[in-house]
Amino acid sequence: MTELRWILLVVGIIALVAIYFFGRQEQLRRRRRWEHEPEARADTDDVSFDTRAEWEEIMPEPERFDELRDVLREDDEWPRGAPPPGVPAQPPPLSKQPVESAPEQALSSVAGQSTEPQPSRSPATQRPFAIGDKIISLYVVARRPSVFRGDTVARAAENLNLGYGDMQIYNRMIERNGRRQIVFSLASAVQPGTFDADTRMSLTTPGVALFMQLPGPLDGLKAFNAMLDCAQQLAAELEGELLDESRCALSNQTIDHLREEIQLHGLRHARVRPTKRRI
Repeated sequence: MTELRWILLVVGIIALVAIYFFGRQEQLRRRRRWEHEPEARADTDDVSFDTRAEWEEIMPEPERFDELRDVLREDDEWPRGAPPPGVPAQPPPLSKQPVESAPEQALSSVAGQSTEPQPSRSPATQRPFAIGDKIISLYVVARRPSVFRGDTVARAAENLNLGYGDMQIYNRMIERNGRRQIVFSLASAVQPGTFDADTRMSLTTPGVALFMQLPGPLDGLKAFNAMLDCAQQLAAELEGELLDESRCALSNQTIDHLREEIQLHGLRHARVRPTKRRI
């Protein structure tokens, strides 16, 4: 009986390794095909950009999300307009121009819904980003030659329960222990990734990015499913194309792979989480 258990355990491990390996190989093949075969890019359901170079100039890379996260994770009790005490240095931006919006403004992480005075409530917070944390991102882009209008994005975001916040992006919030926390966010595809308060209704953008931090205020799979559902509804409402973090059409295989990664991350995080001592 013991030998049978060991055999089943080994077979299970081999199966998991094989699934992960072939999934990664498929992602690498699609990425190489995207980079080197123009005809492959033409087959991605007519998305708005013809070359990867165009994507790199306009879509936020992971370091762009780092800059947005820096503002999300800062102390939520700073007075409006006060400079943050030492924003961590980030990799250089994708373009030569300096980033002048969210990372350089001392804004609290409150996802405000209106400019009118509101009753006092706990400010929105997000747990500080730490080693071992993970970012999951999806893209919704316009089909060529269209773009998304700011007022259309704002209307769709409101319909999907995404509030426009002081960070100048849209956030899905949840109430936990009397504090409003960010489950996932929606940013513009155009650098620096924010929707300026003065122009967000009149601007145009070729796409938007949805991203979430793990671990977060919700179970990882629940948060991802909520973000995926939001991205799918957003793509349908804006008549756009839903892409994965490699900027390829989001497939069921990629969705399954992301869910596996989230589950593994949750297991690792639970394993290293410090336990409270009982007195």
